[in-house]
Amino acid sequence: MSSDDTSGLKISNVTIDREGRQVYCCGQPVELTWLQFNLLVYLCDNANRVCFYDELLEHAWHYDPDPGDWPIVRLAISRLRKSFQDCLNCKGVSLQIRTVRQIGYSVQISKSSQTGNM
Repeated sequence: MSSDDTSGLKISNVTIDREGRQVYCCGQPVELTWLQFNLLVYLCDNANRVCFYDELLEHAWHYDPDPGDWPIVRLAISRLRKSFQDCLNCKGVSLQIRTVRQIGYSVQISKSSQTGNM
């Protein structure tokens, strides 16, 4: 989901401020680590397609992937999901990260939930 304006993105109730490295869900800040932020941005930039484990390792961690590192991706995605489940307004339904077993992850965005750039 690339855009000409790379400063921000709004998907459903989730707002990503790339320049400020801030994420909001239902208007409330979501505390993310550097890595979680990188994962979220990459998944959203590539919404509606599967991002492979190796691809996520390369783009979020910035190193050459090794299949032995896949559990690290699983743990990071689990923690990222938990960050959104803590939102009292939506309990994480604003942003769904779909698991594609043994392959990777995907953020599914319908046309109605995508509101474009900030």
